[in-house]
Amino acid sequence: MNANAQPQWKHQLLEFALAAFAAHEPLRSALIFKGARILNLRLGNTPSRESFDLDSNLVETHLEKAACLAFIDRESSLALKRHIARQNPAHFSFKSVKVELSPPRGNHPFDWTGFTISALSVDKANKKQVV
Repeated sequence: MNANAQPQWKHQLLEFALAAFAAHEPLRSALIFKGARILNLRLGNTPSRESFDLDSNLVETHLEKAACLAFIDRESSLALKRHIARQNPAHFSFKSVKVELSPPRGNHPFDWTGFTISALSVDKANKKQVV
């Protein structure tokens, strides 16, 4: 994939993931989406800021980190698989989804531990793997 096409492809992939998560009831109930991408959507898709991520907060913050990690891992993978199954033709295919603590050891000084979801995807049109 050439360098000029990569930002547009990343935006499409993030829009796909957001649609998958929003369509999946367990994630729709558990996550509050926020950040530049959501603001741009609410303002009529006139990007005021580049955003190459999906920002969200968990509604159930009293759960243990391990339980949250397992929930996000299971449900994000399921959401992406189900969303891909609804596509005809499918534009993306995810080979794997990995959820990790952020910061990695979960040792934020104010205990503001988050999670990072990484997906290894295949661009169906170009047959290339992209992280």
